[in-house]
Amino acid sequence: MNQFTPSAYQQAIFDWIIEGRGDAIVNAVAGSGKTTTLIQASQRLKTSRALFAAFNTHIAKTLSDRIPTMTCRTIHSVGNRCVSRYLGRTVLDDSKYRNLCRDQANGLHSQMMAHYAQQLQEWARSGADEDDEPEAVPKLEELQAAIAQLVHFTQCTLTNPGSAIAIHSMAAHFGLEIPYPDLLIPVISTILEQGQDLARQDKIIDYSDMLYLPYVWDLQPQTFEWVFVDEAQDLSAAQLHLILKARAKGGRMLLVGDPLQAIYGFAGADCEAFDRIKQTLQAKELPLSICYRCPVKVLELAKKIVPHMEATPNAADGRVETMKESKLPEVVKEGDLILCRLTAPLVSLCIELIAQRIPARVRGRDIGRMLTAIARDVSQIQGFTFHRFADFLEEYRSKRVAKLQQRSNSEAQIESFCDRVNGVKACYEAFECNTLSAFCLEIEGLFSDDRPSVILSTVHRAKGLEEERVFILYPDKLPLIWENQQPWELKQEMNLKYVALTRAKAELIFVVVE
Repeated sequence: MNQFTPSAYQQAIFDWIIEGRGDAIVNAVAGSGKTTTLIQASQRLKTSRALFAAFNTHIAKTLSDRIPTMTCRTIHSVGNRCVSRYLGRTVLDDSKYRNLCRDQANGLHSQMMAHYAQQLQEWARSGADEDDEPEAVPKLEELQAAIAQLVHFTQCTLTNPGSAIAIHSMAAHFGLEIPYPDLLIPVISTILEQGQDLARQDKIIDYSDMLYLPYVWDLQPQTFEWVFVDEAQDLSAAQLHLILKARAKGGRMLLVGDPLQAIYGFAGADCEAFDRIKQTLQAKELPLSICYRCPVKVLELAKKIVPHMEATPNAADGRVETMKESKLPEVVKEGDLILCRLTAPLVSLCIELIAQRIPARVRGRDIGRMLTAIARDVSQIQGFTFHRFADFLEEYRSKRVAKLQQRSNSEAQIESFCDRVNGVKACYEAFECNTLSAFCLEIEGLFSDDRPSVILSTVHRAKGLEEERVFILYPDKLPLIWENQQPWELKQEMNLKYVALTRAKAELIFVVVE
């Protein structure tokens, strides 16, 4: 076994643990050996009352074997134990809030329909132009989805559900629709109260409760003298609140993250979490700037975004090239990773590779489920027949885009929606199916989280991945730019470019359209 020799940056972290005071946050570039650093740091602790808050269950289980001196848990697990101590034995029901949102949506939809009918009558009597016709009520399923999204974001951002101003501000930041806000916003509070009642009375909780209930009930989790936190840049407000309470009085925290790998703001993570943690804790910032993953030529590109990145003294030169898209199937081989900002090009390429007997899959089963959901929505259009699926898909696209265009700052949602529709279209043009069910099965078969010979992935899904050879499909889409883009959205697009560039261990190849 090779003896571990710390870098100057790592040694500074170890010295701070032994001799320093207070809390610290490590600004770790991609490929900087965060896990190794944290494992080595754990060996410098003088207490067994130490918690490693891991990003997911897989990491927590892996680190439990590698760091026997620390308690390794996910933040959800910390919250779950906290709630269970308060309630006793609980029942996990991940459909809890989905069911509550459905029930509320049913009643709310009836009110909206009655209001719309009244408006329609008044409009008809007034003889106004067609442009002044009242906006149609959203479908029940769409209303349910909108409510569920608002409830979820309210929980993870710890937004006050009783404040209409706070809800509007949160929705505007994340681009969420609030149809009929006067009716819908009070429903958010109702659902969250019902969720608390179900937890108290029937002991039913879901994963969001594990983070939200300790906040609204002011519960105290188990405390530790030392708390390590990985991927700090991706902490939501609810996660951050919980993990800060897990530090014992007089205890210390070491948080590690990369502010330029904060790419989950769209999902409710606090994209300013790294800086906010530093300010909240008055934490000492320590760098971890050497990238052990990428060769010199790849780092030269990444340093245009992150200038403080450093190569190892013995780093190979590596290779950066550009090739035409038509040549890709000829050169792709086992172990390659193909990245793209958009989903649809990955779907088309995956189908092409499979047709040429190259085992390939697109990473992310849930993406497959999103595409099949679109296919099923299309099948609900009046007069639908599967042999005219492409026509109905375009009708579906036109109507949804027209509706999205009525909202302010909806360009990002339109871009994402059209990308998924294009993915469904690519599947329909490639698969020889006669029924909707067979078509949906074919779509889902394209997606997997397992490791096939060649893996294709959106950049969002590639975080944490690395391969010797990485292809970036449509590099002109990094960063992705759209009209009325908010500053935090542009920042995350640049972060995505940085993530994409830093997956390659030897070769980085840009694939361009001819």
